[in-house]
Amino acid sequence: MSKIQKILFTLAYMLIIVFVIVISTVPPVSRDAQTHHLALPKIWLSEGILSVVPEMEFSYYPQLIDLLYILPVALDYDIAAKYIHFIFALGTALLIFLFVRKYLNSFWGLMGGLMFLTLPIILKLSVTVYVDLGLLFFFTASLFSILIWLEKPEKIRWLIIAGISSGLALSTKYNAMLSVTILTLLLGYFYIKIYKNKEDTQTHFLKYLSIFSILAIMVFSPWAVRNIKLTGNPVYPLYDSVFSKFSDTNQSDQKTLILPKQEQLKPFTLRHILYQEPPLYTMALPIRVFYEGQDDKPQYFDGKLNPMLLLFSLLLFMGLKGSWRHQFLASFVVITLVYTMFATDMRIRYIITIVPPMILLAVFGLYHLSQRLKSSPSIARGITITALTIYFLYNLSYAKDLYYKTDPLPYITGEISREEYISNQLPYYSLNQLANKVVPKDGKLLGIYTGFRRYYLDVPHTLQSELLVHLANKVSNANDLATELTRKQITHILIRVDVFNNSLAEERSEVHAVITDFFNQKVMLLDSKDRFSLYEINNGNLP
Repeated sequence: MSKIQKILFTLAYMLIIVFVIVISTVPPVSRDAQTHHLALPKIWLSEGILSVVPEMEFSYYPQLIDLLYILPVALDYDIAAKYIHFIFALGTALLIFLFVRKYLNSFWGLMGGLMFLTLPIILKLSVTVYVDLGLLFFFTASLFSILIWLEKPEKIRWLIIAGISSGLALSTKYNAMLSVTILTLLLGYFYIKIYKNKEDTQTHFLKYLSIFSILAIMVFSPWAVRNIKLTGNPVYPLYDSVFSKFSDTNQSDQKTLILPKQEQLKPFTLRHILYQEPPLYTMALPIRVFYEGQDDKPQYFDGKLNPMLLLFSLLLFMGLKGSWRHQFLASFVVITLVYTMFATDMRIRYIITIVPPMILLAVFGLYHLSQRLKSSPSIARGITITALTIYFLYNLSYAKDLYYKTDPLPYITGEISREEYISNQLPYYSLNQLANKVVPKDGKLLGIYTGFRRYYLDVPHTLQSELLVHLANKVSNANDLATELTRKQITHILIRVDVFNNSLAEERSEVHAVITDFFNQKVMLLDSKDRFSLYEINNGNLP
């Protein structure tokens, strides 16, 4: 690698790191940060590490990365949680560099890391308080370790690293269950395929598969044991209908007031109803995720990849039978995409583990294209530079939009305060602040259709959106409803009015009348912002 190339790569990586740090240096406003990634550490600091909130199903999830966010919350510098999350992106880029360098060279290794860090979905996650990049780092370590181990199965340490890394991925997020399962199946399949003529293949296969699986389960087991003790279900709330048959009454009492059961529509039916997509168009989801993605829009997968990533990967298999490594990576990507398409409504974060394999396939694809054209080096160089330029310009365009959307400079320079920045991003934040002032210490705030956002609430609260209707079904008038709420120490109500009105319209006329009278007679409007309103229950009128 030439000196100029080293300088260019150094500058590129420095720019990415500075860019991410600048955009990250604003208060967290993402939904998941408010619902659990920061909300849980805040609760743990007051109630005890790993304590659960029965009405908050997120508190039963694996929380390995959330544990790291305790320190930023404790130091009242929650912005640092974004830096922690970004470190896992840098770690994954390092893994990609080391793996590609092992089989190609440092140039392509650095290029792979750069392609990964600038990918739109990775940029977005790098500046957000999520845990997906932690999952991605651990899973990538497991994937690469298995590929290295398959070359020389006698080097058992790589299989041990893979098993431990998969367990850490499972301890980060339930989404890892699919990826680790597919990885396990591919491990077994490719071991038999590569070493089918070796003596005792089946015996060794079972031994190696057991080592990997047992290690992964052992590392994940503390989270499973905790949930078994609390709910009787090791992966609560997943598959609860199955495990609830074996759990006792005391365990089930630990669970929250569950929302009414609703029939789960199949993903194809759901997309047809919600987005009017024809079946053939829906069948193209595994391709569409690469070029249709948009942030914050479930119809468009709530995230953005890069269409060139798919094109580069296909170059590897055009007129060339890929090596078993390439087949392993491609198989993982295809199985993940197809299964997700049929199992759930597609989201980029649900399939985030395909990103490192796609980066590898893209890098190897570009490398092999240049090798095929090595008889015409100028043409090969021109095609490669053009393709990479298009790829990075696409990512740069997204980075520009992300910068303007985040608008960090007014906050960083002190032009606006923390409260003003959050209020600009979250219109209802001012109501949270008002609630923090007016809800008494012996009172409680009831949040209705607030999206379970609780991080910026500093007063006792419950976010059971169905509670008001649930109580209204048990009483006959507004006075009784107010009395029931007072018995639960609820003194104030924060409500998203439009969603609540739509929900109320579907209730029985008697319930509708009780709640309408309650809001007309028993509450006082304190303030409204956007589609949210904060009310105080008027205890003075209670009998």
